[in-house]
Amino acid sequence: MGDNLGTYASIGLMAIGVVAMTVGADLAPDGPAGGVLAAGGAVAVVVGGVWGFRLAERRGDHDERYFQITLRGTAFSLWGFYWAVVGWSQFADNTTATTPVLDPLTWLLFVPWVVFGGTYWYYTRVM
Repeated sequence: MGDNLGTYASIGLMAIGVVAMTVGADLAPDGPAGGVLAAGGAVAVVVGGVWGFRLAERRGDHDERYFQITLRGTAFSLWGFYWAVVGWSQFADNTTATTPVLDPLTWLLFVPWVVFGGTYWYYTRVM
């Protein structure tokens, strides 16, 4: 029961961090308070994620194969997102193209999710 409580607490900490980073930072009464909420929320998400992973690791609940797959997927996702941002900034500087409704970088946030999904799908079949 104690291990499950720690897992739920780590998930709760990450959820609170996401709310602080998004809604809390947007609804803050002034700029500096929003910045503090955003930074504190980011730290809470990272700490909660590492804490939850360490709890699962100590219990032996994770499969090393899936750990390797997710690490590869994360690396490819970051690589894909970096080059999508670089490519878009060069494209936008040299053309008059625009993106509908949202800021271009918001659209580029889909790149790592698509790359991660494709990488995960591929490696779960290969490994």
